[in-house]
Amino acid sequence: MSWKDQLRDASFKGVPIKWISLEGENGRRVAGHEFPQRDKPWVEDMGRATRPYHFMAVCCGDDWLQQLNTLLTVLEEPGAGELVHPLFGRVKVYAKPARWSLNLDDGGRVDIPLEFIENGDLLFPVPLASTAAPLQSASDDMLSSAQTMAEQALAALDLSRAVVADVVSAMMSAIKGVSNAVGAVLDYFDSWQSLVNTVLTLPETAVGKVLSILESVDRAFDRYGDLTRWGINQSRAMRVLRARSKALSKRSNGTVSTKVAGVLVGLMAAGVAANTLQAVATLPTSRPADSGNLPVAADVASLRQDLSGSLWAMADGAEYEQAAYLLVVQRAAVAHLNQVEAIGLQMQTITPPAVMPALVLAYRAQGDAALADELLSRNNIVHPLFVPVRALQVTYD
Repeated sequence: MSWKDQLRDASFKGVPIKWISLEGENGRRVAGHEFPQRDKPWVEDMGRATRPYHFMAVCCGDDWLQQLNTLLTVLEEPGAGELVHPLFGRVKVYAKPARWSLNLDDGGRVDIPLEFIENGDLLFPVPLASTAAPLQSASDDMLSSAQTMAEQALAALDLSRAVVADVVSAMMSAIKGVSNAVGAVLDYFDSWQSLVNTVLTLPETAVGKVLSILESVDRAFDRYGDLTRWGINQSRAMRVLRARSKALSKRSNGTVSTKVAGVLVGLMAAGVAANTLQAVATLPTSRPADSGNLPVAADVASLRQDLSGSLWAMADGAEYEQAAYLLVVQRAAVAHLNQVEAIGLQMQTITPPAVMPALVLAYRAQGDAALADELLSRNNIVHPLFVPVRALQVTYD
């Protein structure tokens, strides 16, 4: 194998770089101090010098214009990115402004001198206000308010006129399609009939138990990416339960049974919301030691949109006090997810050169074979040993 064969393919933020020459600088930052009546200076060592990486890049071939546009676009993107250097491998860098030139005599070749500088860590990190604690506190307040509202709504009804079978039928119709979100309640009471009987005989005890069950459902996630996708599904379940609760409670020809079912379904919506918000509060707002285990920024943005919309929908038509708590928790959730998104992983599109196992592709493209499962699920790939040759969405830091 010749020395040229050992060079890595260069790229910046996943965009290939065709180059014809490389340059760099290494050394120490020194400051020379000269004094009167002294023949020799005093040299002060100021630390290692910043490492710049210079490329003479070219865009050539039939698609030279597309290459140029792609490279210029990635150079203008904000933030640091990963540079794959032919000699030194992966380096976190910032791109400096680049001047490109096109010479007609060269037959469609564009020369671009590129310069990157290494990205250093903050010596004095900027403190950020905690957003998880306010979110957890707002969620607790919202849940307490929901419990009070449900107890008052049941106290205003003549529960002796409710028919267990009718309540169960209305409630089962309301949770159709989102029953997984409230399955823990059924696991505890064994049957919906048992739950309704408890509600009709001991309403305050049943209300507190339902909320306690749903809020404390243990959700274990191997990766933060799994949590964000679960949160999106939970947000949609919250919205469905709230909409069907309002439909039952405000039915013009509704009976006591349908109104009881409406209160229970609304109570489940609040419990699912509290459990979702407590899980969302565990998402990191600063980079953990395992920087590969971070949520994807695009997924966090989708979660923020769905969760915010669901909380707005739950506040719409609610009692004033309950609506106020829901809007407070909505603002707290948005503030927290804004900080989570800021440290999230970015997305890029790649096409593997050949059919290969997901573990191999995840290691080559993302530097972490543990991301293979995320790659498979995101791209709907059935077999982990045969990743097809097509455009795939993968994450990068």
